[in-house]
Amino acid sequence: MNNVVVANFTDTDLVTPASDLVASINWGDGTTTTGTVTGANGSFAVSGSHSYALPGTDTITTTLSDRSPGTAAATATGSATVGILLGDGNGDGVQDNGETTLSVPWAAAQQLLNASDANPDVRISMMKQALKAQLNIDAGKADPGLFPGQPAGHDLITKAVDWLRGLAPFTYSPTSANVDINHDGILETGATSLGNDYNTATQAFTTPPQKATMNAWLQYVDTIHSPPQSGDLLINGQDLRNALAAFNANQLVTLMAGTQVGWNNGAVTTDIQSNTANTFWNVLADNHVIAAPHV
Repeated sequence: MNNVVVANFTDTDLVTPASDLVASINWGDGTTTTGTVTGANGSFAVSGSHSYALPGTDTITTTLSDRSPGTAAATATGSATVGILLGDGNGDGVQDNGETTLSVPWAAAQQLLNASDANPDVRISMMKQALKAQLNIDAGKADPGLFPGQPAGHDLITKAVDWLRGLAPFTYSPTSANVDINHDGILETGATSLGNDYNTATQAFTTPPQKATMNAWLQYVDTIHSPPQSGDLLINGQDLRNALAAFNANQLVTLMAGTQVGWNNGAVTTDIQSNTANTFWNVLADNHVIAAPHV
């Protein structure tokens, strides 16, 4: 939330300027900041900026008072519904340089997280696993493929967002498979003229289901190099979804502050390798999670 109005106040005193007033904003997540007061003639607005670390609904409490000690104060309450920022590799809740993101409103995110694994629309299947992965990252679980010093764009969660939005290298037809045709980085919810929205009433995208037999799901691409280089693994949508599921199940794991990646079978971690742009795909292939061909 950047410079948004969180409360409006009226005062019978029509001569008090905004500069005489001070505002405090309690964002409902344990953070309190000073608000900016604007307005005149007894009508004032309080605005502020804040980044929430976790999704959900938080109660915002705004207090406005005169700068003079001991004067009366007014309080207003409201709420902020925070969605999930898919593609946020470091889990800081903002789109940093190099991150490809998709903002998912909380109402849609809740439905997608609870979607059936047997849903025929593979966009929903991918969204479910990607949202679970993002929540794991937000909670401090390292994202395979992303560690200090690594160039942006190689991490698993970014690849999922690229696929969902139909961005390179996952360019495919028909474009109705994309969840963000207008490329504004927001998953719109509700049936609108865009035709690619997630409808929270029907719990489905407004375009026809993207099935596992369609090109966007089965097309193999090189996620590491363009043009492909010898030895690279080629990945499709099913592989991405399976990789996310393995990460969410704590099977594909990172070690040593994210500099290594390995496979956890529940008792021991094996196949430990340096975590580079492509080694976590090799770990998945070694453990038969993906059937990706080599160039």
